Amino acid sequence: MEVPLVVRKSKRPAVLSFIMAVGVALAFFFWHPNLWSDRLAFGLACGSSFVAIMCLGLMVNQKPHLAITVQGIQALGWGDEEVLWEDIAEVFIMTTPKADHLCLILCDSGVYRARKGRVAQLMMTAGREAGFGDLAITPMKLGLNASELLQLIRRQLAASRSKPARVPSAVKYRTDKPGNWI
Repeated sequence: MEVPLVVRKSKRPAVLSFIMAVGVALAFFFWHPNLWSDRLAFGLACGSSFVAIMCLGLMVNQKPHLAITVQGIQALGWGDEEVLWEDIAEVFIMTTPKADHLCLILCDSGVYRARKGRVAQLMMTAGREAGFGDLAITPMKLGLNASELLQLIRRQLAASRSKPARVPSAVKYRTDKPGNWI
């Protein structure tokens, strides 16, 4: 894998679910004679309409599910901001019976957590207490290998922490000696 890595999931499942939900909602609204008095049918029609709206939102969403750049990493479930490499203290794989999870521990998770909403703060706290670190993604859901993704992230972490080579100082080549002034 190379940087930048941008992963987008297929929109096909959302499109198919949207078509099915719209079909069910239309069937209930147009062919059910007592829709407004039948609570179950009305609930199913409203539920399928809600699913159609959610699928429509998934279809128009242009954000990548995972983006790894030279500056940092961003995942769809983490919000809009990118987590910079300098803010990551540790990265590891947590294996569960269902999948491998790539987990990140942040250097100062309190600052990151304070910028999030209350529900996100609770999710981060629960994830950390369960051993998943501050942030976690499931590479299998994106069609990626967890160990390869871990290697890529560790390479980027190492590259961001290495010091750039010092360039020779320009002072060495100065030509403005006191005798050369006009």
